This record gives sequence, C-alpha cells and structure tokens, in this order.
Amino acid sequence: MKSNSLKATTGSALFCALFAVCLTIGSCGEDKSTEPKSPYEENTDPAIFTVSPVAIDKITDLEPLGAMNPSGHTIPTDHVYFYTSWTYGQQPIYPAEILPVYAPGSGVVTWILQGDGRDADAKIMLRMNKWVLYYLDHVVLDSAIKVGSIVTAGQIIGESRGIAIDLGVVNEQAALTGFVNPLRYGWQTLYTDSPYKYFSEPLRSQLYAMVRRNAVDKDGKIDYDVPGTLIGNWFHESVEVAESMMPPAWPKHLAFCPDSNEPEEMRISIGGTVSTPGKFKPSPTDPAFTDVTLQSGRVVYHLNYTEFGYFGIMLVQLLDSLHLKVEVFPNSTDLNQQFTDNAKVYSR
Repeated sequence: MKSNSLKATTGSALFCALFAVCLTIGSCGEDKSTEPKSPYEENTDPAIFTVSPVAIDKITDLEPLGAMNPSGHTIPTDHVYFYTSWTYGQQPIYPAEILPVYAPGSGVVTWILQGDGRDADAKIMLRMNKWVLYYLDHVVLDSAIKVGSIVTAGQIIGESRGIAIDLGVVNEQAALTGFVNPLRYGWQTLYTDSPYKYFSEPLRSQLYAMVRRNAVDKDGKIDYDVPGTLIGNWFHESVEVAESMMPPAWPKHLAFCPDSNEPEEMRISIGGTVSTPGKFKPSPTDPAFTDVTLQSGRVVYHLNYTEFGYFGIMLVQLLDSLHLKVEVFPNSTDLNQQFTDNAKVYSR
C-alpha cells in the first residue's frame, strides 16, 4: 500500500509473523496433501473470475503488481490492491465504508489465516483448478466460511472494513524466472500471476481501465533481477536464505526496480538497515540500474523523495555478481564521497 498510514488493518504482529512463516515454508499452499478434497483439485477447466471482489462503483483506485512500500513491502509486491476509500493524491477516508467482499471465482477454501479476534482481518486462499489458486486479504470473513468450504463466484464471503483489500493469484504452471536466487522466495511469490488477466470480459477491460499504471501493460511485474547487474532485489548479508521473507528480514530488504505505476521511472526502495526506510527516485543523470556492473566500480545515486525534496546520496558497488556494497549519506551532495566503515553488504 502507499504508506504505513494507508494500510488496511492486519491484526496483530503475531498474525503477520505466522503469515510470513506460512508463505516462506510453502506449507499453506505447496503441500497439496493437506488440502481438503473436492472436485477442484483435479479440475482442468480454465480458471476464470466473473465477479469483482468489491462492487465496481465502490472502487477508487486499482494498483498493479509490483508496488513498493518499505519496510513491509520493500521489494515489489506479489498481489494487487483494490482501494475503496483512497484516491491517488488525496487523504484516505476514515472510517472506511464497510463493503461486502465477493468471491471473484468459484473454488474450494484451502486455508485461512485469521487475525486475533472474531472481527479481525483474515487472509483466505481458494483453489480454482489443478494449478491455479487465488487469495484475498484484509477481509473480515463470514463465520460460515471454513477450510473445505465450496465457494461460488459472486458469493459474499465477508466484509472489507479498511481502505483496501488484496487480491493475488498463484499459477503453479508459471514459475517466475526473474529472480537470481529463487530460494529466497516463498511459493506464493515464485508462482505469482496477475489477477486482472483472469477476469472475463467485459469486466476485465473495466478493471484494466481503472489500474493506475502508465503503460500498455497494466498487470505489472515483480521479478526484475538481472544477474551481474544492480537491478532487482537484494538482502542484507545477515539474512539467511530460508528466512528472507520473514518479518525480521523486512528491514534488511533493498530493491532497485521500476515504479509500479510509472514503469519508465526507477525507484530505490530501502527497508532500513543501511538507512531509514523509504522509497526514492534517482536523479535523471544517474545511471540505469541495468548499466551498473562489476566493471562500474563505485557508483553514486541521488536519493530524491518521490513527491518533492532531497534525502541524500547512496553509494553502491558490485563486489561480485551476487554481492553489493551499499552506504547512504543523508543530506550529502558530494559526488566524491567514498565508502566508510559503515558500508553494508547485501547479497542476492
């Protein structure tokens, strides 16, 4: 989401931690032996969404894949957002209107991650066919919805009480290929697909027209890594591979990726550790992320706030194809600045 103040309530810290563990080890979706048995496990019909998860006339903004919002979403996000109480350039509306949430497609509920309290946010995942699942997050579920429930498209499954809900799709036939180290990512992320392409017409075109992305491709993207270059995701060297998506690792994420809404513009997304968290845009004269290689040596980037103002400079240097030295100097404009003992090392 846009900032910490614009996030729908997620329940407790424990809820977030359990969710991250679930995605990292893959046990919430990858192990099909734990799924409730239904006709959907062997269904080979195309996965199709026929209903918007919230009423079309209540949508105020749609976001593509790949949004970056440090520190919880420092690297490009693997789901899209349906906003109902926030419009770009304006303050969110509080209290948010309580709205029904509909199942966009038919399927069987494979797991539910419930926050603390009966009225807390939940994340729910449903299998549509042998390969495709989808999930909704920040939903207060109807008490009748349980693991194993068969849900039909258009059925009300709960309510949205925040400013947005998340919608994600997992396609087990289409693993992403743009991660240098796939072992750092959970099953949900590795098999991410754009939810918008699954909607039937004319609904698909209606939704695409509302996606705030200045590009022909309205779906977005999350896997930008190019081996031997700066572009893509990085993790502080202290982060164990298996723990890369866990909440304690979030402040140790770093990304050099295109903006999800303005993909011609580059962004430097800092989860923390090397600097205070933030999302910044380089200056127009700074080098393209794909042009920074081992041969580039020390490279200077200007950290400009995305709306207005200036933060400082960042020094980067590839030590080899998998390791990056980084240091941030707030309020500095010194292009001759050299690394100090405060520099951090990140890895793929």
